[in-house]
Amino acid sequence: MKFFPKTVDSQFLVRVIKNEVSPEEREFFESWLQESEDHKEEFGNFILLWDKIGNVKVPVPPTAEEQFIKIKDGIVASDAALSRKIEHSLKMQSLDQGSIKNAEEENGFALKESWINMISFSLRVATTIVLIFCVYYLISRESTERVDQPITQVIPSPRQIEKVNLKGERSTVLLADGTIVYLNSNSKLIYPKSFSGPKREVELLGEAYFDVAHNKQQPFTVKTGETVTEVVGTQFDLKYRSRKMNLVVTQGAVKTYREHSDNIVSVPKGEMVTYNTAHGFSSPVKVDVHKYTAWRNNKLSFVQAPLVEVMNEIENFYNVQVSYKNRFIKNKTLTGIFDTDSLDRILSMISLTMEMDIKREGKVIVVR
Repeated sequence: MKFFPKTVDSQFLVRVIKNEVSPEEREFFESWLQESEDHKEEFGNFILLWDKIGNVKVPVPPTAEEQFIKIKDGIVASDAALSRKIEHSLKMQSLDQGSIKNAEEENGFALKESWINMISFSLRVATTIVLIFCVYYLISRESTERVDQPITQVIPSPRQIEKVNLKGERSTVLLADGTIVYLNSNSKLIYPKSFSGPKREVELLGEAYFDVAHNKQQPFTVKTGETVTEVVGTQFDLKYRSRKMNLVVTQGAVKTYREHSDNIVSVPKGEMVTYNTAHGFSSPVKVDVHKYTAWRNNKLSFVQAPLVEVMNEIENFYNVQVSYKNRFIKNKTLTGIFDTDSLDRILSMISLTMEMDIKREGKVIVVR
């Protein structure tokens, strides 16, 4: 069993936002968040700060070795320049004071040389101290800012906010009511700065996991294309891609319906329902919810999924492009759970399982 320190600090919250925590840490975080309104406010303020400074790409500072070489070269160049100036000054003084006795000249030169050397040494020490502080600052900043975190587009407006995750990005959003939304790659969430009116309304394109704050007086609704999912306070995973909706309930109960329709489908905990324009809603069925929420634990899970859907998820997760040389294999189905630490290993397993040739050429995956 893997143990972890049960403390909530800024580093832990950063890992939560970047979805780099284990399932045990995730459970501990969610328990901590529900303990008090102060915890929710603290996490909300942290997310706002992260949106402003945590996702901004900064120029990569030089390494400590590069900076040291630069400092050393600067000091050498400075000493060389100073030596040339001293030599030139002494030559001029020698020409102007040719009548001075040799003994006096030697004594004077020795005094001047000693004085100049002292000044030169002092300047070098002062310069070195200043540059050392600069190096320390850059190294410290490097350790905190050199994060390969992709830019997340946030488009503010007077009433609505759009949170957009590009391919390869995931993020955590805390809404004004305390609801937490874990937004998957290649997804967009539209939500208000504050909720007013009879319902708490948001809109989703892509996939997200919702942990909805309980409020019977103000139901929470998620619009996905033609459908609306409504709860008063529960947890569920919702996906809307290619005009298809997939809803999996992990806690409580959820109801979903086509917009402007009275035909309501109730979905209890541990069940799933799907929707598409051609066939409408499916009947709720029992499922292993962990397979449909595996992405939150950095895994890819597929249940009888056509190859084209599998590759779409791989495109979203790894920010790559898939090219098919044989379009007839797109509908072959796959079931399995894959760790996401190695794309090449995933492609190799799919290739062996489905008996096809898959080659990776940089950011392009070729399927034959």
